[in-house]
Amino acid sequence: MVYYENQLIKKAADTLRQSSPNKLKASHAYELIAAAFNYQSYAAMRADPNFSLDPDEPENFDFFKSKIRDRLKRLNGVEYEPWFPDECLDIIKANTTPPCSYTGEEGTITYPVNSEDGSPGGTWVSDKAIQAGEFVGKCIVCGELYDIEDLNKNGECPIHEGETDLSPTERDDWNDYLENINKP
Repeated sequence: MVYYENQLIKKAADTLRQSSPNKLKASHAYELIAAAFNYQSYAAMRADPNFSLDPDEPENFDFFKSKIRDRLKRLNGVEYEPWFPDECLDIIKANTTPPCSYTGEEGTITYPVNSEDGSPGGTWVSDKAIQAGEFVGKCIVCGELYDIEDLNKNGECPIHEGETDLSPTERDDWNDYLENINKP
C-alpha cells in the first residue's frame, strides 16, 4: 500500500481506538478496518496488490458493516454495545473516503458523484454539501448522485432524461385523479 493509504488507515485506526468505549487494541482496530473492506485479516488486505484508496476508483470504497459485526464477535476480550459496529463503520468511512470535492471538507463520510455517462467519476461529496443542494442532486428516477448541472429541470440524470415526462393522456388521467381525490 502506498504512503497515502497507510496514513488514512492509521488515522482511522487511531480514531477507532479513541472512540471505543473500552479502548480497542491497535491490532483490533486494524482488523475492523480490514473487515470493513471485506478482508479476512489486516495482513490479507495489506498483501492484496489490488487494494486501493484511489479517489478515482470509487468502486474500491465498498464497505461491509456485517463483516465488522462478525469480526467484533471473534475478537477476544472485546465487549461492545449494539451501536458500536455502526459507529465503527462511520469512523472508517470518514477517515478513508476522499475529502469533499465541493467544500474541501475532510474527516467526514463522502460519496462518489456520477459523471454524465452514469459511472462514478473522481468527484466526491459530503452529506453537508448534499443537503445544501447547491452542488449535487439525486436523480429522481435512479436516486444516484450527479453534479447539479447534469440534472435536467425534472431532476433526471442524462441516462433517465425524459422518463418522468407525461404524455397528454397520462397528464389528463393524473389531473382527473387529483380532481377526484380533492373533492369535498
